Amino acid sequence: MKSLYGVAGFSLGWLGSRLASRETSFAVSEWLGRLTYRTAGWRREAYEENLRGVGAWTEAEIAAHSVEAYRIFSHMLADYFRFTGKASQRLQPLLTKWRGLEHLQTALDAGRGALLVTGHLGHWELGGTLLAQEGFPMTVVSLAEQTAGLTHWRLALRRMAGVRTVIVGNHPFSFVEIMQALRRNECVAMLVDRPYAESGVEVNMFGQTTAFSTGAARLQEHTGATVLPAFVMHAEEDHYMPIIEAPVTMGEGLSIQEKTQRIADAFAPMILEHPEQWFQFVRVWNAANAVLPVRPALV
Repeated sequence: MKSLYGVAGFSLGWLGSRLASRETSFAVSEWLGRLTYRTAGWRREAYEENLRGVGAWTEAEIAAHSVEAYRIFSHMLADYFRFTGKASQRLQPLLTKWRGLEHLQTALDAGRGALLVTGHLGHWELGGTLLAQEGFPMTVVSLAEQTAGLTHWRLALRRMAGVRTVIVGNHPFSFVEIMQALRRNECVAMLVDRPYAESGVEVNMFGQTTAFSTGAARLQEHTGATVLPAFVMHAEEDHYMPIIEAPVTMGEGLSIQEKTQRIADAFAPMILEHPEQWFQFVRVWNAANAVLPVRPALV
């Protein structure tokens, strides 16, 4: 599967999704998902180990969540290819009613920008696209992909959908670009639950230690932007439920670690409600294992 993670593999997925029906795409992707489930033992084991640190589920329940996670993820991957770029307009019939869109409008009415924080939970790639379709000026923060070609491929498709991308990591001015977008009172979305090396701090979730990116807390401190947890969750009949939660309270005098902890606290209820959509296929407990140079990508 790793060999497919490149321009050729993504282009094949994109072409196949255009030629086949959605049902056929699901059938193919689900077959690949089952194959991955059987062969990618360490990823499956990491996912199940992560769940053991969350709730009081039995081993049978954890195994069932694991099977369902691979099934849902395979459908989401098929939909990623099917609805990328200009084809994203065809997503509208597959959406349930927005939940919490008023929180975003209130944040923008305050005039300091909206910082949407999300994680590897639900279909995170769709969030920026859906908000751009609602008319919000949208910037997505991302690490570079494994190759420059794939980075440009994905940036171009986001651009077709009305979403701008800022690449972070080894790009010294990216933080300034993001602050400028917020100061223009725009929306910025970023993954925060899998920080790249030396960009995270320890937080507590479910009594376990993991790491979250400090980027959102630092941006809020510099700009005063409103921090909003946001998710696109898989719903019944392969529909999607876009959710924007109430703002995370970032009080005066809080440290970066304390602000980041408050962001992590806002993620916990959604993980408990949708454990089969918490797509953490790497071990997250123990910050030493969590702070890895992992790309915030699809697989």
